[in-house]
Amino acid sequence: MEQIDVAKQKFDEIHAFAQTYVDQIVSEADARFQLIDRLLVDVLGWSRNGIRTEPSTESGYIDYLLSSGGRSLFVVEAKRTGKTLVSTKLTDRRFYKVGGAALRDAQEGLAQAARYCSSKSVPYAALTNGLTWIGFRAVRVDGIEYLDGVAAVFPDLEAIDSRFAEFYDLFSQEGVRLRLYSVYLDREEGSALSSVDPLVSVVPPSDIYLMKKSDLARDMEQLFNEFFKTLTGDSDQELLTHCFVESPESHEADRSLEKITRELVNYVQTIRGEAGYELRREIETSFETKRGQVVLIVGNKGAGKTTFVERFFKFKLDRGLREKCLVLKIDLAEFPGGVDGLQEWLTDRLIDTAEHMLYQGRSPSYDELQGIFFDHYQRWSQGEYKHLYETDIDAFKIKFGEFIADRRQAKPHTYLISVLKRAVRQRSVVPCIIFDNADNFPAHFQDAVFQYAYSLFRAVSLSVVVVPITDRTIWRLSKAGALQSYSAKTLYLPVPSTKSVLEKRILFIKRKLDEGVDKSRQYFTSRGLRITMDNMPAFAACVEEAFIRTEYIARRIGALTNYDLRRGLELSQKIITAPILKVDELVSAYFAKQDIRIQERRIVQALLYGDYNKFKQEAHEYVLNLFALEASCFNSPLLRPSILRLLIDKENAASDDLGAYISFEEIDHYFENMGAATRTVHAGVEEMVKYRLIEPYEPTIETITPTTRLAVTPSGHIHFEMCINYAVYIEQMALTTPIRSEAKIRSIREVTRHKMGIAEWIIVKKEFIEYCLLEDAQFLSCPSHPDYMSQTQLRREFKRWLS
Repeated sequence: MEQIDVAKQKFDEIHAFAQTYVDQIVSEADARFQLIDRLLVDVLGWSRNGIRTEPSTESGYIDYLLSSGGRSLFVVEAKRTGKTLVSTKLTDRRFYKVGGAALRDAQEGLAQAARYCSSKSVPYAALTNGLTWIGFRAVRVDGIEYLDGVAAVFPDLEAIDSRFAEFYDLFSQEGVRLRLYSVYLDREEGSALSSVDPLVSVVPPSDIYLMKKSDLARDMEQLFNEFFKTLTGDSDQELLTHCFVESPESHEADRSLEKITRELVNYVQTIRGEAGYELRREIETSFETKRGQVVLIVGNKGAGKTTFVERFFKFKLDRGLREKCLVLKIDLAEFPGGVDGLQEWLTDRLIDTAEHMLYQGRSPSYDELQGIFFDHYQRWSQGEYKHLYETDIDAFKIKFGEFIADRRQAKPHTYLISVLKRAVRQRSVVPCIIFDNADNFPAHFQDAVFQYAYSLFRAVSLSVVVVPITDRTIWRLSKAGALQSYSAKTLYLPVPSTKSVLEKRILFIKRKLDEGVDKSRQYFTSRGLRITMDNMPAFAACVEEAFIRTEYIARRIGALTNYDLRRGLELSQKIITAPILKVDELVSAYFAKQDIRIQERRIVQALLYGDYNKFKQEAHEYVLNLFALEASCFNSPLLRPSILRLLIDKENAASDDLGAYISFEEIDHYFENMGAATRTVHAGVEEMVKYRLIEPYEPTIETITPTTRLAVTPSGHIHFEMCINYAVYIEQMALTTPIRSEAKIRSIREVTRHKMGIAEWIIVKKEFIEYCLLEDAQFLSCPSHPDYMSQTQLRREFKRWLS
């Protein structure tokens, strides 16, 4: 259920309460406790920790000062319910002049709220007695006195009930944060568009359809699906471990990794060259110094953290040292979810894994259990149960066995510690405990896992606890989680390029073929078409041609997926199986010993189209239309590229990676000077965060607030590059972007009725870019200030499409 629907239900409850008990709500304190507090928190969504009551100012004490995202946004002045605030008998929602006759009885309260707003630099205020609500702009920057502006007035709860959506927009935390009050008040003051043309695209949505595929093409699609699953290594552990890209000299490594780890931990080491050197050194140090170590393997999703740890213990660690390690890996992806029962689940998994490794897959014998608890056994035999030990050894052993069984059932964590300590003491092995995939879970879950891991390390001092973790997770843990209190050795694992990964994995498959290993093995089966290892070169050849030999495409795929390898392989699969690429013809050409040639334009079209005949935004999770207008927000179609331009400028000017981040408040103020409304900027930022063109510095945030810090991602960079330089991208956006100009729609449609050649596509691009620039000039203007030179230059770059 949407938040506004939940709010309406809460309002209905309060409304019914007020109708019943209104005679008992007399004083201002009554109005605040029984109505205003409940409306602000339960209905309008203001967080209690963002509400200050009675903060002092030079003008007096503010009844309510409300903030969101660390910024004061809203002042509420409260009066008793008996206080008349509206001087007219009209009972529906109206807009009145703040200093006008209709609000004559409210002037004292309005002036009081305006003084409080001025002292706190808050632009918006409400005056209410719990039943009547008046919202107005108390501090203005447009040269208009606040008394000459208009106020939104809800005379009673019935008026609120009948126009609840407006009430919510005007007074809720969500609405005030987006300054939706400006939408309503601007319209009433005559400074907003009163009407707009409908948004229509050149190609109607009904004309964008899934392309038909031949039977062979559908077969090939399934075969390539399986092939790319093979490339991910999910079903082939040998491929996964042997095709790990060791060289970290990738220019595409996530720039934020080193920034975060350098800021938050003692030092950062880069895994390079001989992969695993630092981790090996930590294990050797544990033996030499008789102390353990918590090791964090830091890398973003797709960096190969899991693969690195697995191949390290299997292949890279010296055999003699490896034999001294008791490797216990817990895959948290198998946990059913939630935090309740997590500790018990982890303990049980570790006990089962440890016993399996120590006792060759069987449960420990009585003598082995006695060895685990030898200290207790010795104490019993010499202390509490000395006489039983000396008079009836069998009874003593039975009792001791019951003690062990009870310890295993009632105190499994203590039992686990005893097992691990016994392994260290008697077998001289170092427990190497790996907690994998914790970062797939919510923040509080990750906290619980890390705290459990650290407690285990403290209990078994000679142990190495390895936690693969993302850069975002380590940032959050260090700021508000377990890393604030605990130290750990941090190793940084950069992300190799998509091209490097594909190249190495395809070469591995080819090498396996050359070695003649199980060439009869059937990799794929579909509709009676069977492909064996002998046929694999056909698939490898297509992938090589599309993504390895065409570095331009490999770079774009890496950037669009922010160098997440799994998402990169997924996007590669979508491209190679796109109908427009006609993969069945490519494979047939290979079998016919013909040269495989794929035009770059067709590959880009495959990237944009997917399974459709044109670009369809709803079906694409990697590419965003930068020219689309935000829903219900009429603004420049160049707003999104302009936001990216600002963030790129910020990144270029930064002396370090942290300096690339800028608060949304700064972004908002920057574009406010160009004439953009907060709601349109906010909507544009949110959409680009959703598509990962922009990233928040704090990875766990769910909403963009004024203090949210943001930076451009590799996907944002490549999108900006596409909208400036790539003709195919401009062509598709020209056809599918809903625009407001009927004349342009007719003009472009007339062109597209003819056979589309180079000349026709040039006309389409020119018409679309001309429309974007005209709309941009209507909604945005670039101040003549050095800070806005790049925005002016951006528009010059768009004008080049017109020449």
